[in-house]
Amino acid sequence: MKKVIRIIIALSLPATLFAQDITYAEYFIDTDPGFGDAVSIPVPAPGADLTLNFTADLQTLNPGVHHIFLRAKDDSEKWGTVVFSTFFMVKMPSPGASNIHQMEYFIDTDPGFGEATPIPVTTPGTDLSFDFTADLATLNPGIHQIFFRGKDVTGKWGTVVFSTFFMVKMPSPGASNIHQMEYFIDTDPGFGEATPIPVTTPGTDLSFDFTADLATLNPGIHQIFFRGENGSGKWGPVTHGTFLIVKIPSSGASQIQQVEYFIDTDPGYGDATQVNLPSTGTDLEIDFDVPLAGLTSGDHVLYIRAKNELNQWGQLFIEAFSLSSDGKDPEEIHSLFKLYPNPASNQITIEIANETHNPVPVKISDLHGATVFETLCDDHPCIIEPGLPGGLYFITIEIDEHNITQKIILK
Repeated sequence: MKKVIRIIIALSLPATLFAQDITYAEYFIDTDPGFGDAVSIPVPAPGADLTLNFTADLQTLNPGVHHIFLRAKDDSEKWGTVVFSTFFMVKMPSPGASNIHQMEYFIDTDPGFGEATPIPVTTPGTDLSFDFTADLATLNPGIHQIFFRGKDVTGKWGTVVFSTFFMVKMPSPGASNIHQMEYFIDTDPGFGEATPIPVTTPGTDLSFDFTADLATLNPGIHQIFFRGENGSGKWGPVTHGTFLIVKIPSSGASQIQQVEYFIDTDPGYGDATQVNLPSTGTDLEIDFDVPLAGLTSGDHVLYIRAKNELNQWGQLFIEAFSLSSDGKDPEEIHSLFKLYPNPASNQITIEIANETHNPVPVKISDLHGATVFETLCDDHPCIIEPGLPGGLYFITIEIDEHNITQKIILK
């Protein structure tokens, strides 16, 4: 199926070109090939204020977020201001053998079937491709997810598909316009060496939406950082967000229907912070934002758990981390270790975040405080087999100056 988008645009010359006529227009998607090397748009008659109707070819685009950019040149060979629009490409699987008759999308929070933002379906079919512009005006900076679903003529909804993207509002690096922008995750490669974000029109206060590559990230807590550089080569303040990637272990042969997390204190089953799931399954990998506002500097523990359709809760996923913040600069987050499963039958896996550590002391105590098992973890990951009777215990893991104790259940 050929993917095309029909676009009507209005192009006007900037004031400096007021007396000139537009004689040439072109567009490109995502990557700028250079002035004059983009896809040309037919200009039937030169003029200072034109409305052009053309079809853009989206056949080679992958599903996800994209940007289309348009610019025009006058009869004195001067280029005008670039205009652009953000849109999403999604390939919807059929909800069955019936034709898709209705489609909708929502961002982050599901308003319910049939209550999300509708996407026009011009020609029903069993396998459709859509391109449209999603409204991002009300979104706060940070990580977001956009979800799509379709309904067939019998009223059945199909599988939800989704994409993760980031919104960031960059402060000006000074009175000068931002000319360059970049981001990095967790580790700073150096100024100018991070992943670039296209800046189509320099300005002192810019908003960007783009898709960051999370494919190579391991499960756990991560931070994404953004910075901009002005025309004089000065870099502005760094802004950042914290997010989590977690691979939820299976709740058994049943489908995972609900996932929630909490930090340090358990509010009770079903009362923790809920995670929006793109789909159900026995083995899920999800990424979501974890707000850290209100947390004090020091050691903390993040807990994640899942529930199946039988209302049975699975094992806890535990990640300990250290938070350092002075209230001014971005927080520093250092992952310490991951521990799973809990409850455990016999084997307990401990993943030490920094593999350069010396052997890590691990101690298990009973409810009276007596040490019943201890060892040194120098493998990555470290798998211990306490060989203890079933019951409630405390496990203490000591990494440098961090000494963290957790409850564990042995079955």
